[in-house]
Amino acid sequence: MDPTLDFINSQRVHWTILLFLLNLLLPSEGCGVGRPRVNPTSLLVRYGDPASATCSTPFHVDLIGWEAAVGAKEEPQTQQLVWGVTSVSDWSLGDGVTCFTSSEEHGRCETHLPITIYKIPNRVTISLLYPPEAALIEGRIYTLDCEIQNVVPLSSLSIRWFKGDEELDISQKSRFLKRTLDKANVRTDINASREDHEASYSCAAHLDLNTTEPIPDTRSNSIQWKVLFKPRVLNASGDVFLRAKDKMELTCLGEANPMPSYQWRHQGVALAGENETTLVIESVNGSHDGLYECLIRNTEGDVTVSIRVSVKDEPVDSSPLIGALVAAAVLMALGAAGITYWLYHKNTKTDRYHVRQRTTKR
Repeated sequence: MDPTLDFINSQRVHWTILLFLLNLLLPSEGCGVGRPRVNPTSLLVRYGDPASATCSTPFHVDLIGWEAAVGAKEEPQTQQLVWGVTSVSDWSLGDGVTCFTSSEEHGRCETHLPITIYKIPNRVTISLLYPPEAALIEGRIYTLDCEIQNVVPLSSLSIRWFKGDEELDISQKSRFLKRTLDKANVRTDINASREDHEASYSCAAHLDLNTTEPIPDTRSNSIQWKVLFKPRVLNASGDVFLRAKDKMELTCLGEANPMPSYQWRHQGVALAGENETTLVIESVNGSHDGLYECLIRNTEGDVTVSIRVSVKDEPVDSSPLIGALVAAAVLMALGAAGITYWLYHKNTKTDRYHVRQRTTKR
């Protein structure tokens, strides 16, 4: 036999064997219906929980198996194989596992099973990036920090902020600062206001994953702080109209932190000792008429309430005068009548006297 022909034939055998082996080991681009089926098609597993999946094929195969960081296995001449672990505690399983089959008909075919491992945070903590012993000042911007420890996956993490039990609409303003394998810090800004004074704030870590049952949020501790704010008027008297000798009672109530002081003024002059929320005068007269001001003040500012008081003098009682005039009129009338009667009586007697005198002379 020709030595050259023998060499050529031997090379053909070698290439045939090599191609056969490559056909078994490498996935075929033309697997099509020969690709193994995996159920479920993806896994979402909490860290530490068990996990399993089934790989099957309707065709006769020489080999079926699972390639996995944990739980790898293979079996010849079977059409179904289950992969499973009692506890997903190896993070490399997050890369997924692959089922493969090998046959003369389809060669090597693969189906990948993606695995998402999630872990609920061990701890969530909220803090205010400001000296905790100091009070906040109304109108200034402050930063809240929410620290989440040992949570996976960070890509699915979002933070919810709460004031008491009310969720605040500031989640979209949250910003991730530090992200490591075991910790994340998320921050947001707040504008301090008097409504924040002694309010309770907290944050919650939320994993937004496509689970049948929603994953419960992990809530943080709660923090409170004091806010300094200038006075505002809660209640005050309106303008007042009084009569002389009426009782006057004016009210002026404010809200502030620290607690405010009060000072009453009349016509721009401070009223000594009038430092309460209520100003009382038992009996007013014309001197109490005019503009009253209540100054509410603390270290953060002040506000003034103005109240106009009108006092009408007490009308003069004319009854005694009228009575005196009537009495005088009556007396005058009686006097006139008496005089008239006296004059009349006198004239009558005189006439009689003259008549008698004439009669005597005759």
